[in-house]
Amino acid sequence: MMARVWRPFSSVERLVLVLIVTAVLSSCLLYGRAYALGTQQKPLDMLYNAADSDGNGLISESEWHTVMQRRFEEIDTNDDGQVSLDEMAASRETTRERFRAMRQAR
Repeated sequence: MMARVWRPFSSVERLVLVLIVTAVLSSCLLYGRAYALGTQQKPLDMLYNAADSDGNGLISESEWHTVMQRRFEEIDTNDDGQVSLDEMAASRETTRERFRAMRQAR
């Protein structure tokens, strides 16, 4: 088997990662709790634990793709299989509003 070569994330991959992080944090707000998994965690820990579906402490390629697919489906509000700039902007604004609400609730 060939070793995988690490490469920097593209700008699209970075944007998607940011959206995933915000989706995980937003999900915590939607369920009425500021703490994920019943314990106080940092945002990065919340993202990591949400993505690590088998709980082994590592995110596999399969788990990564599952999280990415879920986030894509959340952003693609008209279910056409494509994310428009308008959908991306709406998702970003919704996430910002949720973060503002979370900060005010502290």
